[in-house]
Order: sequence, then C-alpha cells, then structure tokens
Amino acid sequence: MATKWRELRDGQSPGGLLARLRLLQLFAECIGLDMDEAVARRGIVPDSKDAKQRLREFLNQTPASELLHLSFDELVRVTRCTPRHLSRIFLDLAGMSFREKRAELRLQRARELLATTESKVVNIALDSGYQSLSLFNLMFARRFRMSPGRWRQKHRNHKPAGALIRNTAFRKNR
Repeated sequence: MATKWRELRDGQSPGGLLARLRLLQLFAECIGLDMDEAVARRGIVPDSKDAKQRLREFLNQTPASELLHLSFDELVRVTRCTPRHLSRIFLDLAGMSFREKRAELRLQRARELLATTESKVVNIALDSGYQSLSLFNLMFARRFRMSPGRWRQKHRNHKPAGALIRNTAFRKNR
C-alpha cells in the first residue's frame, strides 16, 4: 500500500482528475482491507441473505395472528432494507402491497371469528385490528359483498376454514 501511495504522490499533479480518482481508489482499498481484518478478528460471518430472503423467512416463521398488528416500520427493521425496497420485494412475494395484505389478513380473521364465535360484530372488528366499526363494515362489505352480520347468518353452520390465516397467506396465488 505504501508503494502505491508513493507512486501516486510522485506521479501526477495533485489537482488532476486522474490523480483524484487514483487517490479515491487507494483509499477504498485501504478501508476494505481494514474491514476484512476487523471481520476476521471478530469471527463475524457476514449475512449473505438478501432482504427478499430475510422477508420470506420472517413471513414463513411468523404466525399470521402476529402479522395482523405488525407495522410497516417494524418490517423495515426486520428486513434491514429501505421502505421503498421493502415495498417492492413485498409486492413480489405476496402479490399485493403490505397494506393490502394486512387488510386481507384482518378480514380473513374477522370472517373466521364470525363463523366460530358468538361475539358481537364490534368486538370482532376490534379483535381483527380495526379501530372503527364503520370502517370494518365498509371494508368487509367491499371484500365479501355483504355485511358481517349477513355473512354470519349465511355461514353460521359451516365449519371455518382454519387455514385462512396461516403463513401460506403470504404466498402469491399463481
């Protein structure tokens, strides 16, 4: 390294573009060597997984009931990537945006509770992550083309599809 620095110093004019580029290259090489040595001394194994792989593993290992209340910012921290990149890879893995998928999981949870419990609709809305009964009713009717109360009457005797909110909910439907 010292030889390279000396050659750079003795070579071109200090203000020239080529000299600046070579200086930058040498600096990067020095920093890279220092980083490699530090990693080797500490026995650190760099994470070779990319953000998409980390997201895939997280979604497969986390129960859907926990994902219902997960914020996008928390998911950004888990995947260790930027929000914009997370949006892209989430769309690629799940086939829809994070917001759409969370709404879908909440509605599936509500549908399961409507079929398996006698809880009031307002309590089901709250248990499913909705802060407002009117928003819940609107979203449920938009998704299933009937009100939650009517859906419960129609499907009361049917067995719930327990797999509705399992981790497979994050795989793309192809």
